[in-house]
Amino acid sequence: MEKVLKNGEHPDVQFLFGKDDKKEIVKAHRAILSSASDVFEAMFRFDEQNSKNSIGKDYATKKCQIEITDIEIGAFKTMLTFIYTMRFDGLDANNLFDVFKAADKYNIKGLVKECADFPIEKLPNVFESFQEALFRDMKYFAGRCLRYINQNISALIESEAFLQIDQDFLCVILERDQLRISELEIWNAALRWADEQCRRNGTECSAENRRKILGPALSNIRFPLMPKEDFTKSELLDPSKGFYNKDEDKVTLAIDVIINDSKTEKFISDPNKSNGTISMEIEEVSEFAREIFGSDRKSEETVYIKGMPWKIWAEIEMENENESTEKWLGFYLSCDASEKAQLNTLM
Repeated sequence: MEKVLKNGEHPDVQFLFGKDDKKEIVKAHRAILSSASDVFEAMFRFDEQNSKNSIGKDYATKKCQIEITDIEIGAFKTMLTFIYTMRFDGLDANNLFDVFKAADKYNIKGLVKECADFPIEKLPNVFESFQEALFRDMKYFAGRCLRYINQNISALIESEAFLQIDQDFLCVILERDQLRISELEIWNAALRWADEQCRRNGTECSAENRRKILGPALSNIRFPLMPKEDFTKSELLDPSKGFYNKDEDKVTLAIDVIINDSKTEKFISDPNKSNGTISMEIEEVSEFAREIFGSDRKSEETVYIKGMPWKIWAEIEMENENESTEKWLGFYLSCDASEKAQLNTLM
């Protein structure tokens, strides 16, 4: 089959790319394309019945030409190679989204899956790829990008690509509970990002300008997670820098809590019990906490938490495409072993 495609033996359809006298021709076989794609099958049937809507057709001699204007020729050839050989050798980080567009348009499910499963570590810029995936409605691939960001955030925030993201995407990253990084590192990364935006705008890297540029992203920094000693190493406590001021915004209040030891009452430190058996002991829990990876505290029994809400996430498998996605279901509310846990669902 590869030889048939490469040599263009006995083709009965030609796809035209480009404009005017610069058109490029890709030859193929309607029977093979129709067997791989219901979209191709319907297109050929429609064109045969309505030959006046296509250019240069002569179905009597089983030859037709179809002009393609919305797919890159390289991506189209990669798709044809997959159809004819079931190989995806031509798929790479540079043409990933163009190939996905072609495969999705013509409903080549196997190639769509290969695009969705493309190794994230081979992407030159995972931030751009995430946003492109959202634009093309590649939800599973976008979710994989976010998980990669969670796991590799320490290295990614040092990259030039991180400094190029926009404020909305910065908020998306800072809002995540699963970042494997300290809050001080997150704060320093946010400052570097803000300073880069200041330089681009030709403005001074002052605290006031940083605040304006960070905007809503600033409130996503979880200052209560920072050890007190981290504040003495930063400019947060310097009134002249503008981050700690008389305005009772979220940042100032968070700093007050830490430097003045005015923490709210600690959450439950007694062992949680299920059916009389200690399942897990939590010394201290913060509503600001990010997810802790690598914990060896596991239980096969139900664990009841008193006195605080817990975010509940679920990984949902997609029936038709072997895809999965994270979904926020809501909160578990205060409960104990004698009463049923309440779920404030947001589905």
